[in-house]
Amino acid sequence: MTRFAFKLHRRIGLVIAAAVLANSMVFAVVALGIAYTVEDRQFIQALDEEIGRQQAQWGQTGALSEPAVSYIRIYRRLDDLPAELRDEVKANREQIEFPGLQGRHYHVARFTLVPGDPATSAIAVAEVSRYLLIRPALGSILVFMALLGGGIALITGLLGFVLARRALAPLGALAAQVGGAAQPVPTIDHTAYPANEIGLLASQLAAAFDRIRGFIAREQAFTREASHELRTPIAVIRGSAEVVALQLGLSAASAESLRRINRATHDMVSTLDLLLGLAREEALTQGERILLQPLVSQAIADARERFPDASISAEILVDPDAATVTRRTLIQLILNNLITNSFAHARASRLIISFTAGELTIADDGVGIAAAEHPDAPGPGAGQAIGSGLGLLIVQRLCEAGGISLAIADRRPGEGTAITLSLPC
Repeated sequence: MTRFAFKLHRRIGLVIAAAVLANSMVFAVVALGIAYTVEDRQFIQALDEEIGRQQAQWGQTGALSEPAVSYIRIYRRLDDLPAELRDEVKANREQIEFPGLQGRHYHVARFTLVPGDPATSAIAVAEVSRYLLIRPALGSILVFMALLGGGIALITGLLGFVLARRALAPLGALAAQVGGAAQPVPTIDHTAYPANEIGLLASQLAAAFDRIRGFIAREQAFTREASHELRTPIAVIRGSAEVVALQLGLSAASAESLRRINRATHDMVSTLDLLLGLAREEALTQGERILLQPLVSQAIADARERFPDASISAEILVDPDAATVTRRTLIQLILNNLITNSFAHARASRLIISFTAGELTIADDGVGIAAAEHPDAPGPGAGQAIGSGLGLLIVQRLCEAGGISLAIADRRPGEGTAITLSLPC
């Protein structure tokens, strides 16, 4: 089971437990509120009935009678109230509930024996502490409800976790099949999954992977054909140059041009093989020990030859014995493009190539790299070369294929660029 699936199961269980606990709390609050209301209404109703009885008795005899309920007392004056109650009733005329000493609890109702006659005012007092059910046991009730709600939440949460784990087990299996596949594009048997949303997802993934495999097959076929078609004209150029080189009486300039043609065609074949290998996602980590200084010098010379008008002062701070273990064509292609792009696009005045502790840094004082042109930027234009060259995106892919780490120190325009290659040694 994947870590993602386990977390998802846990989240589902926690959500269910939290929902049940919240519902339990709401139920407890509502139940306590209803119990309080029902209890108070009983006392209020008893007071109302007693008040009606006393008013009827006063109308007949002009005197009060003994209350019918033992916990109710009738008082004509506020000063006649129990001492613990007197001041509170005087100070709070609208209040109907009052706490007393030693756990006593009072309900108070003011009335007139003759409706509308203030001279016949009276106070009905009910001391109901012996008849209270909710207030004395409130602490125990809260503890009981908390334990009950927590227990129910725990049970339902565990049940939800188990059910979610069973329901999402096919999703975990699908994720493991996709993530653990040995081939670049996994093969999924969607019939092994249940006929629900997970089965639909597996079916859609299988169809998408089939389309990707078809695309890769067509791309590989194209690269093979492209390699053959490109090698043919290169071979013609190289052969023609060799024939011309056999002629006598060539000037030094012509001989140098032929030499450059031969070297360019050789580099084209090597570059073609490298790029086709990159397109086929082949590993390019195997190589040999290669001195860096000659490659850097050659890349600078090629850049000056391509851009003779670029007035850039190049400084090589690379020891003659500094070396890396990689493919010559790979590192040469990376250096050529990084240095050439500095000459072509940086509008720099100074270029410094240094090597320290396995890291080769190419730094200039040009305009820098805009954020939209960085290889990590979103959009189709990310990492593309402005004019000629492969562009940073393909250079980054070459570095990844060759086990080389590429870091861009500064992306802000106007402050130059420092690109560091961590080379295998």
